[in-house]
Amino acid sequence: MEIRKASENDLNSIKDMTEKNFEFIVGLDKWEMMRMGDNYKEIATQKYLEELDKNNGITLVAEIDGKIIGCGMAVPLSKSALAAEKYKDKYLKAGVINNVFVEKEYRGRGIGSEIITELEKYLKSRGCSNVRLDVFAPNPARTVYEKLGYDDYARVMLKKI
Repeated sequence: MEIRKASENDLNSIKDMTEKNFEFIVGLDKWEMMRMGDNYKEIATQKYLEELDKNNGITLVAEIDGKIIGCGMAVPLSKSALAAEKYKDKYLKAGVINNVFVEKEYRGRGIGSEIITELEKYLKSRGCSNVRLDVFAPNPARTVYEKLGYDDYARVMLKKI
């Protein structure tokens, strides 16, 4: 297996995995808050790519025998003017990891962990000292993130009425 920076040729695979990732999360949503529109994968992928381009981010793919079987994205966050004024030189630059996905038949092999580790290295090389990774509470991948050292930082609570 190889983990590498995504190329233009990988875009369709990334779009498909973005859609599969969200379909998986929607399937876990007992509150029925999420829905996926017809153009989700194009819109979501475009949003991710614009964010990556704007903030010097990266998309990595995992590949086995020429087949893309996983992906993940990382973006170093820019310091806002308010944060710069409030924290001055004590500001800790953070990065965000998102859209981590491994095809179902390849899960449980540590591929997602390897993708995240490489994304963390990228963010560290860009001066980030913290990484945020948002995870839907019922997502079983949460245990992988915890094994990698991620911990709860904030919680959003929801009740269906």
